[in-house]
Amino acid sequence: MIRTYLVLAWRNLVRNKGYAFINISGLAVGLMALVVILLYVNHETGYDQWDAQLDRVYRMGAEEVRNGEREKFGGWSPYPLGTQLAATCPEVARVTRITTMPEQIIGVKSNRFYEKKIISADSTFFDVFPYSFVYGSAATALKQPRSIVLSTEASRKLFGDSDPVGKTLDFVYADTALAYTVSGVFERKGPSHIDFDFCVSYFNKDPGNWARTIFTTYFLLNEHASPAQFSQKADRQYALAYYLRWESMSAGGKPVAIPSAKELARWMKEEKVSSAHLFFEPVSQIHIKPQAVNWRGAFSPTPVNDYAMGNHLPVMIFSVAGILILILACINYTNLAIAQAGKRGKETGVRKVLGSGRFHLVWQFLAEAFMQCLVALVIAVFFARIALVFFNRSFNLHLVIWNPVNAAQNWMMVAQLAAIIVITTLLSGTYPALFLSRYRPVTVLRGDTLKGVKGRPLRNGLIVAQFVISIAFISGMIIIYRQVSYMKNSDPGFDAAQVVSLKVRNSNLVTSGRPGERIQYLKTSLLNIPGVQQVAIADVYPGEETFNFQEAGFEGDTTHLSFNAIDFNYFKMFNMKLVEGRDFNPQLASDSINAAVLNESAVSKMKLRHPVGKVVRILARDYRIIGILKDNLNDGYQVKIKPNIYAIGAEKGMLGYDRILVKVNGRKAAASIGAITRFWQTVEPAFPLRYDWVDESFRKLMQKHEKLGKLSMAFTMVSLLIAMMGIFALTAFTAEQRKKEIGIRKVFGASVSAIVALLSRDFLKLVIIAMFIAFPVAWWIMDAWLQDFAYRIAVSWWMFGLAGSVSLVIAFGTVSFQALKAGMVKPVESLRNE
Repeated sequence: MIRTYLVLAWRNLVRNKGYAFINISGLAVGLMALVVILLYVNHETGYDQWDAQLDRVYRMGAEEVRNGEREKFGGWSPYPLGTQLAATCPEVARVTRITTMPEQIIGVKSNRFYEKKIISADSTFFDVFPYSFVYGSAATALKQPRSIVLSTEASRKLFGDSDPVGKTLDFVYADTALAYTVSGVFERKGPSHIDFDFCVSYFNKDPGNWARTIFTTYFLLNEHASPAQFSQKADRQYALAYYLRWESMSAGGKPVAIPSAKELARWMKEEKVSSAHLFFEPVSQIHIKPQAVNWRGAFSPTPVNDYAMGNHLPVMIFSVAGILILILACINYTNLAIAQAGKRGKETGVRKVLGSGRFHLVWQFLAEAFMQCLVALVIAVFFARIALVFFNRSFNLHLVIWNPVNAAQNWMMVAQLAAIIVITTLLSGTYPALFLSRYRPVTVLRGDTLKGVKGRPLRNGLIVAQFVISIAFISGMIIIYRQVSYMKNSDPGFDAAQVVSLKVRNSNLVTSGRPGERIQYLKTSLLNIPGVQQVAIADVYPGEETFNFQEAGFEGDTTHLSFNAIDFNYFKMFNMKLVEGRDFNPQLASDSINAAVLNESAVSKMKLRHPVGKVVRILARDYRIIGILKDNLNDGYQVKIKPNIYAIGAEKGMLGYDRILVKVNGRKAAASIGAITRFWQTVEPAFPLRYDWVDESFRKLMQKHEKLGKLSMAFTMVSLLIAMMGIFALTAFTAEQRKKEIGIRKVFGASVSAIVALLSRDFLKLVIIAMFIAFPVAWWIMDAWLQDFAYRIAVSWWMFGLAGSVSLVIAFGTVSFQALKAGMVKPVESLRNE
């Protein structure tokens, strides 16, 4: 019986090629978008879910309130804390700690590369994160000093297809190369929030040091352990750990005595620590919705995969967009099917006369819907593969429909596609099947195929639903465009045009010899290059995220400020403005020793009145405030401006200085870069010059939002195309239903424009109704998206007015085409059967 239904469905599809083409096209467009979105959502929600053991792995974070300031972070824990919790909490099966390493030159002999994805981990890392090993063993991979584990990609890059275990590779430093022995090669099973290609064995020479807080700590719990109980036990121990950390830091890393409960309580009160708690988040949730931001930068304890702000909102938006586009496609199919009801009515009547019951007719029409959905899905998958090329390029992903190395992912995709077929068939085919199977044989064989069928309210509701979705998409696109335009065109508070950041690999360049002597030689040499206008030294520049927070004391109170080591030219190079006080002066010896400039956010955080001239103690030195810098958006528009303190110190190699900033003449930029590259070969012959354009680095902070804007435009175009097809279908249905009325009106002198107005009026009313439904929905969704930005546009009424106007124009244009066609039919043809 099913085979008969499918054969008849195929014959009907072939017989009505035009109708089938429009139907399948609408479904294919919607399903193509849905397949791409589904792959993206699967990828984003699949982080750290590639092994059942990961369900028991938790990352430790801390939440502290000090001086009324709440801080919540997912890294920066001292090494002994993990050891202490593992020893005192029976729920813990394994504990591991990792930290990241800065970019290195890694190679085998002359085959050398710059590599960024490097972590250092203790020997239990692969016990907690159960990667599969292609070569070597997870049990012994990190047991020996100077051992290193490679990803399959890194192994292939350095050693080809051979087994590299036992071979050595070099980490190239300033004037030496440190050899590491390869102890294993792992294969990725799936995406992880820890994104690395090289894992170096970490051996802690001082495992009791509470002051060194560069680690991210993970716990693997026992199978039947309660995460809640473990969290409670661990949290009770954190107040003491907090004390040991801060007191050890104050003592320069030396051990401190364990206080009594009374002494600990008194210390907490004196330090104004109102609360200090631990929390533990499942690793499977870190990428999609982290509980805390993990600070990024050269000293970040966890290498990140662009998850600092969490990816839950884009995933939610994409998921909703996919569902809405599927609904649009199904509504479009339904409207097209109803529009064809007049042509299928007699067929239905004959089938009923010949004995077909309503049950059989419903199954027949559902079979037709299934057949068209299946064909549409095949077409959609084909075009989705093409669309993925552009999608992957835009989002720097590697999504594939069929993954030859991940059978579980493939079977999940097959199941999802099968579910899509069933859902789409039911959504698109159920109502047309019920609608057509209700025809009375006597009525349809007499020619009145549409008489007495009461489906208009539902059909109008479908059109309203289509335009609610389309108008919401248009509104969202406009708001995203305006936010991106605001970020691209507003003044960030600095001018980074034509500024190049040179990465210094050899720290001896700035620390060897007498203070400032070597760096002055570099600055003078660079300034002598034609086209070079300014040179500055800094450990930070706009667009590079750094979180070098240090405890700062002032007026008997303490807070945390982001310390930035710069030189005398830094503010001038970026044209940064001071709102009070003065800039650093190289003629004043004190300015290079104990002068500081704060930004407005730091002054606000410290609640300082008349700050110029006051003293701030940071990094065991007193700094006198000489100026207040106007706030600037160094870190982009998503995060609040950090409270920054600037001091002269980069020339002394403070805080791992590794940047030389060079401003070049725009017209001579290429020649200047070439000359700088040749000069650098004499300075760092072992390190090829690496440089970044500062303005491009800053623009990268906005890239993902620009890409989201382009995708929202694509989704909007898809939704409008499907909506146009739907209203086109319903206009055809209405024209067919009212063709005799139109003929009579023309006999009595109605013009074509009057007929167009007659048919357009009702549809435009539906669009207006859709506008009033779509506007609050779009406002709510886009306001949630804008919450991700610390600096954002204000949503205005004209944005929704523009979206509504566009929808009205598109609807009127689509309806007018069919209305003109109906209005130009001769009355005699409309009334021939009367």
